[in-house]
Amino acid sequence: MQEINLIERDPKEINSFIQVLFHDVIAEPYGSYSSDNIWIKSNKLYNGSKNCCYKFLSSIFMIPISLFCGCFLGFTAFYQIWLCIPYLRYKYILFKFFRRINGILKAVCMAPEWNTYGLFFNRIDSRFSFSSPPKKFMERPYSSDYIKNEKKIFMQKIHKDWDIELLNKQVNHDDLDRF
Repeated sequence: MQEINLIERDPKEINSFIQVLFHDVIAEPYGSYSSDNIWIKSNKLYNGSKNCCYKFLSSIFMIPISLFCGCFLGFTAFYQIWLCIPYLRYKYILFKFFRRINGILKAVCMAPEWNTYGLFFNRIDSRFSFSSPPKKFMERPYSSDYIKNEKKIFMQKIHKDWDIELLNKQVNHDDLDRF
């Protein structure tokens, strides 16, 4: 068992944010000083009442709270070491077969579809952009003139960057009507 340090009781500074000294709590700004005698007596009264109250409350509650925290943390360690981790390991071994079947089904059913998506979207090039930044979703007008104008700008950018014959071979114009 580790020896208890009675001088440094917070070696890892767990409670370093708690500042309860007189000068941490009470301060008089420049120009608003009380008399020196009152300041000294206030300091002594503050420290005395703080220490008395802390010692009284800790003598009443320290042992039950220590008992509760020790039992709770002991139960938590027991639960993790002897129940939770072995159960998760058991589930890992038990469902290894199902993971293998799931991987095979994904490879057979979904991989061709996702490979097709990859080949399809591989042709997208993001070199060009519209002349103005896109509007927010709710600000966009949904008129046919707006859509035609956006389609016209899009087609001008494509014609500028790509050869028109190559575009006719690769892009179906029905797909552009949805834009």
